[in-house]
Amino acid sequence: SRQPRNRINTSAVSRFAFGAGSSHPNPGREQPSVSIAIAKKPGSNAVFVADEVLDRIQRMQGGFIPRDVEITVTRNDGAKADNAVNDLVLQLGFAIVSVMLVLILFLGWREALIVTLTVPLTLFLVLMFDFVTGITINRVTLFGFILSLGILVDAGIVVVENVHRHVAENPTADRKHLVILATNEIGNPTNLATLAIMAVFGSLFLLTDMQGEYFFPITVDVPVAMLGSLIIAYLVAPWAGLRWLTPETVGEKVRFGSERLNRLRIRMLKSMRGRIPQGAFEPFQPLAHLWPRGDRLTDSRSGRLYDAQHRWRS
Repeated sequence: SRQPRNRINTSAVSRFAFGAGSSHPNPGREQPSVSIAIAKKPGSNAVFVADEVLDRIQRMQGGFIPRDVEITVTRNDGAKADNAVNDLVLQLGFAIVSVMLVLILFLGWREALIVTLTVPLTLFLVLMFDFVTGITINRVTLFGFILSLGILVDAGIVVVENVHRHVAENPTADRKHLVILATNEIGNPTNLATLAIMAVFGSLFLLTDMQGEYFFPITVDVPVAMLGSLIIAYLVAPWAGLRWLTPETVGEKVRFGSERLNRLRIRMLKSMRGRIPQGAFEPFQPLAHLWPRGDRLTDSRSGRLYDAQHRWRS
């Protein structure tokens, strides 16, 4: 006999059971089940789609779906994507803070603020480019941001450090002229370094099929981020350096790091006296001008002394 249309032959459907580690009250007991897979359209947000589907199911349970039918979500890619993206955003913020702390340690807080300012501006340019070209924000895109973060600040650091050095060495000169000179001075090497990095990541265009599609956001976003960082380093960094870096703020000339770090290096080298072979300081005589004024190093074996006047004497 024919079965009514509103009846389902349970022997023809799949079986489902909760595992032993589940919190379900009846783990291990198989039950008739129907699995429904819902996929998002290309370009849509997986998180929003998953939330809307769950909300729709909750509204359907009160009317269309009988109350004795149990609905279980076995896989939610939207939640996984949301957690992964949040973790990557947290790591991106941590990376920006780490870069800023390192710059504060070696350059100063004003210089660190200028370089850190270039990071969100560069990322904004990349996001605008992605929006125009149709590239969506996903885990691969954010990974490209994190990957490029450590190198997209290079141009800004070079420009700011050179402006810092010129202002410290020439406190009475015209600062506008110094900023232009400092930026032009490092132009060619900075351009070549940026183009080299862009060429390395641009070579990923040679990948085809699934691999090429997977790495496409990195292939595009990293070179765009490098180009954007170079443009911002030539526009924003000199502008901010002209207004924030003055002879009073940069202080006394320090070629490598702050005076505190230099004193730490001197202290470490002095603690090594007696353990260094005779004449060990001789190869470093050409570097005498790098040490801060007033510090002295002595080779206890040879009896030669280096002082802040850049001389080696017995």
